[in-house]
Amino acid sequence: MTRGVGHLIANVLHLFTLLDPAVYGTDPGMAPTEMDHRWISEKCHAALRVLTRAGHLAEPNEAPVVVQEILHEIEEWAELQGGVERAPCHVHCPEKLSAAGMPAVEILHAIMSIITNAKEAVQGKPDGNVRVEAGEGDGVIFLEVSDNGPGFDPAILSSACEPFVTTRENRLGLGLAAARVLVERRGGTLHIESSGNGALVRVTIPVWKRPSMRLPHHL
Repeated sequence: MTRGVGHLIANVLHLFTLLDPAVYGTDPGMAPTEMDHRWISEKCHAALRVLTRAGHLAEPNEAPVVVQEILHEIEEWAELQGGVERAPCHVHCPEKLSAAGMPAVEILHAIMSIITNAKEAVQGKPDGNVRVEAGEGDGVIFLEVSDNGPGFDPAILSSACEPFVTTRENRLGLGLAAARVLVERRGGTLHIESSGNGALVRVTIPVWKRPSMRLPHHL
């Protein structure tokens, strides 16, 4: 999650450097056009929306959460990611979906961590891609993040969601562990499927239920 936000900040700073005359030189033909300015402005505003959401404290689980809105923010965040995680991320969500019984910021953090892990898995693969699917059934909302990378190392698959478990250099192995904690504390689940053709991480979240009214004891 922290790494993903860091990419956003770095990318926004890079967008501003594109407006610097030192970058495009003295050739008027290389100067940013009005369309370039609008594009940079849109990207900066998209990054601001994601960073603002990510910076919020976890809100009480009392209000319904619209999953489609969260996935839209995740799609914007995935598009803005740079560095080695530049693989495309396709988000698919049905128009009608029940509200989720999990704070929006926690859904955002969990799914972003899983997507970052998936993007790293397809690093260097020309046709590498990540897909996010949403759906509903049996009283839960499910979010599936799949990739076409090499899959999880069988030696660590059973412990992949444990802290500090990773086969990648310069990685702490905390992304999936954090995602599992966030999901399970709200009554959800996180399950991993893996093969030599890729991996799928399935998250389930309880459908939101209106809190029951508590009457005073003296009534």
